[in-house]
Amino acid sequence: MARKKKFRSSNQPASSQAPVSPVKPSDKGLHAPVPPSDTLLPGNRQALILLLILLAAGLLIRALNLSELSLWMDEYVHVMRAKHFLEDGDPLLTDDNNGILLTLTLLPGFALFDSSVFWARFPSVLFGLGLIYVVYRLGAHMFNRYVGLFAAGGATFSLYLIFWSRVCRNYAPLAVFYALLGLLFLQTFELQPDPNGQDR
Repeated sequence: MARKKKFRSSNQPASSQAPVSPVKPSDKGLHAPVPPSDTLLPGNRQALILLLILLAAGLLIRALNLSELSLWMDEYVHVMRAKHFLEDGDPLLTDDNNGILLTLTLLPGFALFDSSVFWARFPSVLFGLGLIYVVYRLGAHMFNRYVGLFAAGGATFSLYLIFWSRVCRNYAPLAVFYALLGLLFLQTFELQPDPNGQDR
């Protein structure tokens, strides 16, 4: 007796056929890549603490034994002009000004305290501290806070800068204003803002 073959209609799915799940579109490329965080870069608080330490060290190095050596010839140009202005009423602007800005910075110390060697040279100390801060800002603006702190450390312990920050001459004001001018030029004439500039 011949067996009858059973045929399955074409519109009925096979029982062994697994249902096909829909393919989800890949989200590759939809999200912007996240840059890896640099753990060596100090944060805002850490950079501020390190900068304050450098400024404190710079003040100590520059102000310690500031009046140990007497004034030398070129320093008297500013000292005598400020002293005569306060004591005798002589004019500040004469034929031999040689830096009226530094002479003006001597007036508060001479008026409140005395016209001693310390107060004659202390404005240069403050200009030296200002240079440390401006150098940090330059390095942080051009690169990052790590470079800024490294550059500020070099300015803090530079024997050349320390020497000219301990005399009553125009070199310390010249250095800080020259660096400040460079920072202003960078901030004014840069072509596009730095996207990472908010963390500096």
